[in-house]
Amino acid sequence: MAEAEATKSGLLEGAAARKRKTKLELIKKWAGRQPTGVAGMLIVMVLALMAFSAGIFGQYDPNDLNAPANLGSSSEHYFGTDPVGRDIFTRVLYGARVSLAVGISAVAIGITLGMVLGLVSGYFMGWFDMIFQRVVDGKHAIPSILIALVLMAIWGPGAWQVTIAIGVSFLAAPIRVTRSLVLRERVSVYADAARSIGCSHTRVMFRHVMPNSLAPYWVMVSIFIPAAITTEASLSFLGAGVGPNTPSWGAMLSTAASSYFDSAPMLAIAPGLCITFAVLGFNLFGDAVRDFFDPKLRKG
Repeated sequence: MAEAEATKSGLLEGAAARKRKTKLELIKKWAGRQPTGVAGMLIVMVLALMAFSAGIFGQYDPNDLNAPANLGSSSEHYFGTDPVGRDIFTRVLYGARVSLAVGISAVAIGITLGMVLGLVSGYFMGWFDMIFQRVVDGKHAIPSILIALVLMAIWGPGAWQVTIAIGVSFLAAPIRVTRSLVLRERVSVYADAARSIGCSHTRVMFRHVMPNSLAPYWVMVSIFIPAAITTEASLSFLGAGVGPNTPSWGAMLSTAASSYFDSAPMLAIAPGLCITFAVLGFNLFGDAVRDFFDPKLRKG
């Protein structure tokens, strides 16, 4: 009996080891085929490290006004200080928190809500789908940044306000993509079989149709995050973002645009480079994720 248990345990451990080895081989194979995706992932990891370590490597409070204004780079202030005496290096680190948190949260809200609305619209069709899709068409005619600006003008500045505003402005694309998939899945054999045995529409939608319509979710998330980061920076630059006292890359650029570039150049260079690398990193990584989920490209 003991020998049988030992043999069984050894077989299970061997199977687990082979599974881990297979996953590692898949990762290595993906990295070899997608070097730009790996580069993008590394950039994203560096930005995430900046965000998580802001409280460790930031020498000062991001809103500390005790230093002289417009100082140049020094051992005490690596990037100098801004026009009111705040440490630029510290604010850049904390700005990574704001940009990543707002960008990822806004996209998660927008893509998730958009997929649910697209699911309901595509499943029930009829007059509701016709009216709802005309509303989506109207949204396509209005730039996302304008929708976010209007919402921020109504709600006022704040991190949660700008997150929800950006998420709402991104609803149209996931609604359309999900609806197109649901139109196919709702008439599939498994959906008809579920309805024939008495399953409710809610169960058929969320238990059967929705899981088979989630393929583009992570692709859309990875692609929309850089757009959300850029939108947040644009709103903060215009003064309609997270608020005046919250460290934000866009708000720092707005301050730099007020003629302080000559005396404190890092006030514009540092956040500008961070935004550039954030968008580049997520775009490269998003392209790799898209290729991974596309069977035609994955086989190539």
